[in-house]
Amino acid sequence: MSPHRWQLPPLDDDRPTIAAHALALAALHGPGPWPDGGAPVPGTSSSRSRPHAKDRRPDPAPLISDTVMDGIRTHHLAAGDAPAPTVLPDLLEHVLRVPPSAEEFRRLRDAAAQPRHPADTLARRLRGRDLPADRLREVAVRLAGHGTRRQEVATGIALLGIGGDRRDRELLLLLGTLEDLTLVAAGALHRSQPDPDRAVYDLARRVEGWGRIDAVHHLRGTTDPEIRGWLLREGYRNTVMDEYLAHLAATTGDLRAALAPGSIDEPLLAGAGGILLALCTGGPSADITHYGDGPHVIDRYLVHAGNHPPNLGRVGVVGTLRRFIAGETVWSGAGPRADAMPLVSGGAGQARRRLRRPDRQDGLARPRPPCAAQRRSRRLPAGGVGR
Repeated sequence: MSPHRWQLPPLDDDRPTIAAHALALAALHGPGPWPDGGAPVPGTSSSRSRPHAKDRRPDPAPLISDTVMDGIRTHHLAAGDAPAPTVLPDLLEHVLRVPPSAEEFRRLRDAAAQPRHPADTLARRLRGRDLPADRLREVAVRLAGHGTRRQEVATGIALLGIGGDRRDRELLLLLGTLEDLTLVAAGALHRSQPDPDRAVYDLARRVEGWGRIDAVHHLRGTTDPEIRGWLLREGYRNTVMDEYLAHLAATTGDLRAALAPGSIDEPLLAGAGGILLALCTGGPSADITHYGDGPHVIDRYLVHAGNHPPNLGRVGVVGTLRRFIAGETVWSGAGPRADAMPLVSGGAGQARRRLRRPDRQDGLARPRPPCAAQRRSRRLPAGGVGR
């Protein structure tokens, strides 16, 4: 290798890459969501239960997958609980300054594959080192696009968040559709793309479990009307717990304003019902006691529910709201409005009156008996009047 020209050594790993696994899933199932979130991913704990040799028993399957552990760390542990990278920043700087040998780049890959390098911490460690941006991006693409171990690829994705650009969008979307990697890919898209909210929105619609939760958290506070409408109709839904995203959807999507018109579409009504159900049920995230617009939104929901044909889902939501308004608090909550729950004033009083209206059953429109003219018309012969 010429000492005057910087370049990476040739590829020397014949193991299957994680990017190839993602490409195969995309060819079979489209852009996503993929079955089981793309699991098992090569080089992850979820793929270690397969035997590695003819006479060897498979390793036991992990109790908790990498995806779930990332969700727990991200949403239930303090930021300081994650370990900081140690040798990786120094190895990376050396590789970027001097054309690396195959052995030097192998050491960098091994360091990148060590558990885990939070993107924010890695960015802080690299800040101020004045690293060549084009070389940083080339190393990041090599790790992300040709890595064979989950954390190696995740490190490459994190580096693309630091030194990547619009050219890396499709690679980040492809790898991020693997729910093992959505957390870091969503952050990289948000940092590196000229339209960060739209980029993360594209990814969020490709995943449905922890990946959906991780991606949607990057959309908090968006002002994009399409994204806000999607959050209210379906964006908060996920296969883990809707409670993780219900409050974010209600506030960022401005559910109060969305329910203000005299009529709304069925998907919005269904989405609003799911959000209110999750907020009243409570769980690991902000709940109805953190939602200042709660009384008004409940009242508007009941108005719209009474104007739409009933279905089982809506009956369940209205039944939950009835119990909640009556003081049978479904979730005690710990938010700033906890002392005001169960709802006893303002919008709650209006909601109570709506639930007690004689033409409503559980807040939904009762089918009305046919009038005399309708009954007579049903007895007319097929040919109509005059025969």
